[in-house]
This record gives sequence, C-alpha cells and structure tokens, in this order.
Amino acid sequence: MGLGGAKYDSVRISAALCACADLQALHYGKVIHGFMIRGAFSLDLYAESALIDMYAKCRHLELACTAFDLMKCKIEVSWNSIIATYGNHGHLEDALARLNEMRENGFQPDHVTFLAIISACGHTGQVEEGKQLFECMTQGFGITARIEHYACLIDLFGRAGRLEEVHQVIRSMPFTTDTGIWDMLLRACHVHGNVELVELASNHFFDLDSQNSGYYMLLSHVKANAEKWEGLNKVRNMMKERGVQKAPGYDAISQLRNTWFNNSSFGQKRHFDGRLKPNYCKISGKGSKEYSNCHMKLEILYGSRLSQISRCETIGSLCERSCCSAEDMLKSPLDEGHHAR
Repeated sequence: MGLGGAKYDSVRISAALCACADLQALHYGKVIHGFMIRGAFSLDLYAESALIDMYAKCRHLELACTAFDLMKCKIEVSWNSIIATYGNHGHLEDALARLNEMRENGFQPDHVTFLAIISACGHTGQVEEGKQLFECMTQGFGITARIEHYACLIDLFGRAGRLEEVHQVIRSMPFTTDTGIWDMLLRACHVHGNVELVELASNHFFDLDSQNSGYYMLLSHVKANAEKWEGLNKVRNMMKERGVQKAPGYDAISQLRNTWFNNSSFGQKRHFDGRLKPNYCKISGKGSKEYSNCHMKLEILYGSRLSQISRCETIGSLCERSCCSAEDMLKSPLDEGHHAR
C-alpha cells in the first residue's frame, strides 16, 4: 500500500496492529510501533490503544503498561485497554487500581470496562467481587447489562461450581438465551457432575441446534460419570435416530497436509503433502519413532529447504539443532542479505 503511494492513517495502523495481536506477531507489531514513533501516529489515541492491546495479546504486560504510561493524552478506550490487559493476565487488583485511577482522572467506566473486570474476576476465582461489580454496574452506574455481561456472570458462577446460581441468572436474563449461554451451563455441569441441570441445558440445546454432536457427547459423558447407563444408551439412540454423526478427531499434522504455507524468503508458496524423505538423513542410535516424529517436524518447518541441508548430517544432529533454535536453521544467505538491505 505504501509503495503504491497511498497514505497511512490511524484506521489502517490500528487494523494492522489488531492483525498482529490476533496472530501474536510481536515482531511485526514492534515494527509498526517503530513506524508510529517515526511518523505522526505516536499521538493518535486509537492507534496507541490498539498498540496496548497488541502487546497484551502477545503476552508482554510490561510493554503494554509502558505504552499506556507514555501516552500524553488518554481517553476511555485507552483506560479500557489497560484494564482489560490486567484482567486478561489475571491481575485483578491492578485492574481495580486502574479503574480507580480512571475515575480520579475524570472518566466514568462504561459497559466495556465492567465486562473486562467481571471477566477477570472469573479467571481469578473472585466470585463475590465479580457479583458486587455486576450489581455496582447496574445499580450504581445505571449501566444496562448486556448479554455479554450475563455471560461473564454465568462463567463466574460456573467456574466456582455454583450451578444453581447459574440457573437463576439464566432465568432472570431479559434476553432470549442462545446456544452460547446454554453451552456454558452444560460445560459447567460436565465439570462439576450436575446431572439434573445438564439435562435441562441439553433440552434447550436440542431445540436450538439438534445436529451438534458435541452437545450429545458432553451429555453422554456426564451420564457415564454418574453411572446413569440407561440415560447414556438413550442419548446414543437419540443420536442414531436423528442421524447425528460424531466429528472424527484429527491432529495438527493432519490439518497441515492440505495447508498452503507462504515462504516469504523465496516469495512463493509451497504445499505440504505430509510425505517424509527418510533417504535425506541416516537415523542413528535412538528410537525410530522419536526420530520419525522429529523428521516430520523438520519437514513441516523446512519443506523444500530440507534438501538444502547436508545429506551426510544425521537426523539426531538435526533434532538437537531444531530443539536449540529452529529459527536459526531457517535463516539462509538470502534471508541475511534481505535483512542487510
């Protein structure tokens, strides 16, 4: 886009940072951060807020806090970003401290702020604190709870095993419950072994999404754990009558067989077909299964580049080198020349 003469703006910078956050591409996020500093985007509030979110999702809490502290001007979006950052990392006390600091600076929390904090309470097990914050939001600040807030409250009680309160929250919701809400109750019942509520949740599931095999399997697992064998057979017969097929399991290697990889160093795409090339290397000394798995890993990492490695090198030495640093082996003279330029 830049080579085409188009000008960058805060919307494009924010979108690029959001993409880096979703992919956890910290290196490219730092490159964009440097571009913001060199350009005129270091003072853009929305781009800076996206920068905080990027560092947070890349698991760099300190960098996210530093980016926030260096902001010369802050708005509600900025405060929500840093509060959500602390909440997602399980630092509830720091999130509450930022909330108080936000109010001291003249900003009032909104529905996004409370959504982040209540979610943090669920991850840290602070059930009563999350319940009080929900009541504070609706009664103290007059913010109408949305379905996302009820979902956080259900998750809060579900993680703590307080399933009756989960059911009460669902019944008190002013919304039509969807599959996401009942799914949270079903999974909480599966973890804590509540057979009665899982049957209630499954009835709603069958009305909303009767062809989802996952719900049947969760229900059957709860029945089996409770030794309700008649109920287990009933669930299986129900699946047969409705023609519900359980999705077959798969691993990451199977998924990669039909995946296209973008090899930026050579500027072309290559297809991984899962075939191994045992003649490239000689297996030495150790278990063949272990080395075969490592060879497959090397094939995924290097693809056609595996043929560039010396054939006299044993698979054992390749395994040791890949465990030390796979990125170092991926470097080639072409890559180094590219970085030099």
